[in-house]
Amino acid sequence: GGLMNIVADAVLRGRSLPDAADWAEDLPDTLRGQAMERVADRFVDVDPAAAATWAEGFNGEPEGAGVIGEVGANWAWRDPQAALSWLEGLPASEGQSEGMARALGAWAHRDLTAAGEHLQAMSDSPARDAAVRGYSQRVAWEDPQAALGWAETITTPDQRREAIIGVGRAWNRRDSDAAASWLNSADLPEDMRDAILSAPRPGRD
Repeated sequence: GGLMNIVADAVLRGRSLPDAADWAEDLPDTLRGQAMERVADRFVDVDPAAAATWAEGFNGEPEGAGVIGEVGANWAWRDPQAALSWLEGLPASEGQSEGMARALGAWAHRDLTAAGEHLQAMSDSPARDAAVRGYSQRVAWEDPQAALGWAETITTPDQRREAIIGVGRAWNRRDSDAAASWLNSADLPEDMRDAILSAPRPGRD
């Protein structure tokens, strides 16, 4: 991934964005996704709306989640309302879910309160579930218990499971004693507990 980013940056310096996008799309399957995400990152810097139009052409494709997620996150950092309006209009897909999660995570990093208020106004849907998943991951570093409260509102079982595991892992990195106390009292399946505790801690192999 790091080496592909270096190559993609060199291409981006020497070509127009449309040409760089064509180059990335023509790469072999094993390289295409990483290169397209790098192009998406630069594309949003220059023209977010055009980047979104390009990215949505891959909705439902193997690389779509990464590309849409990259555009959603970077656009939300600049203009969260515009980014979410675009994402909410996409057909339901893995790309839309990844975009919503990353966009809310980026917005929460900028303005936790505004992002939370937006979530509260959203109707229940898979898109909201993905957005809550991304938001809860960011909140977990500030207030793990509040993040769990958000994660538990997710109605899609797989997304709720993923969100709770993500919050648990963040909590375990932040305060392992408090996380252990929560796990001892939480009614979680054994495989979820294992997933939370098996994540590497910072500074450990």
